[in-house]
Amino acid sequence: MTDNPQPQLIPHSREAEEAVIGAILINPDAYYDVAQFLRGEDFYIHRHRFIWEAINRAALSSLNAPLNVEATFWTLCQSSLCQASRRRSN
Repeated sequence: MTDNPQPQLIPHSREAEEAVIGAILINPDAYYDVAQFLRGEDFYIHRHRFIWEAINRAALSSLNAPLNVEATFWTLCQSSLCQASRRRSN
């Protein structure tokens, strides 16, 4: 009998990650409640981590303006990953 161990996944919840990001995009004030303890590394799914980090950057750059979906969108568009994907698609 050969022992063929299956790779073990880290426990995670795609739905929970999406709920956190969605809640912040709907109600940006919720960001300040969770930003005290939530870090990018807490997200298992890389695109969620990327969005969370964009929200963090948008929050820092919007100290004189409200954090909102538009600020997060523009922060994502200015990111190197987004720019790299645009160059590949052209």
